[in-house]
Amino acid sequence: MFTCSNLVTLPNVNKSQIASIFHLSKMNYYPDASFVFFDLETTGLLNTDPDILQIGAITANLTDSFDKYLKPLKKPTTKESTAANRLVYENGSLFKIAKDKKLCKTVQPQIGLAEFVEWLRLVGSGTKVLLVAYNAFDFDAIILTKKMEEFGLTSQFFNVCQGFADPLIASRELYANLKSRRQDAMMKHFKLISHYENQSHNAIEDANDLRRLTFKMVEENSKNKRNHQGLTWKEFLGKYRRTIADIKTSDSFFFSYSRKN
Repeated sequence: MFTCSNLVTLPNVNKSQIASIFHLSKMNYYPDASFVFFDLETTGLLNTDPDILQIGAITANLTDSFDKYLKPLKKPTTKESTAANRLVYENGSLFKIAKDKKLCKTVQPQIGLAEFVEWLRLVGSGTKVLLVAYNAFDFDAIILTKKMEEFGLTSQFFNVCQGFADPLIASRELYANLKSRRQDAMMKHFKLISHYENQSHNAIEDANDLRRLTFKMVEENSKNKRNHQGLTWKEFLGKYRRTIADIKTSDSFFFSYSRKN
């Protein structure tokens, strides 16, 4: 069931507010939590230099999750973006369109990003996390890295994140015969959703779907004795990993800056 996060908008952000987010907190730590599946919902495609509308993330072992809606500062939602993610920004408020409009409580983007970095630090428990997203190398990793840089959070982000993994690359390599390797198509191929269902395009739900899909791909490839026979799911993801530095020197990253308005 979809619910919007109950967050409070912070219209004026200063350095002290950002600094206050990075504090030591007590929580339980789990060894597999350093693998985090995540998804972004945005105001548009990469070539529009979009704003982030939602960050959804979940640890590999389901011990913790992160779900925040961000207020767009520069880019409005469009008919095309709303058709994809059902999010619309009107008169200073963000809504999720389901059977009716649901108000999503938002935070300023620099606050939401700083809170995400702090959450990653906590679930990493002293180790840098590996962020996993479908099409990460050509979208989610590019957008997230750019926004961290834009809001002066690059060093904090680098201290908690070792890089990104992209299961889409595995799908292209291992399932080249399939007509489509979009995430929803792969979910249907493995019967994780019915052929009548589609992705929710709610970031937290899509992040959990990717976790399920990744584990299923590892299971099936081990069973079928392909190139990944005997690999753990961590080793499997490691084959499709790039560092933050790799992302920042990629063609997609430079392309996104060249199209920036």
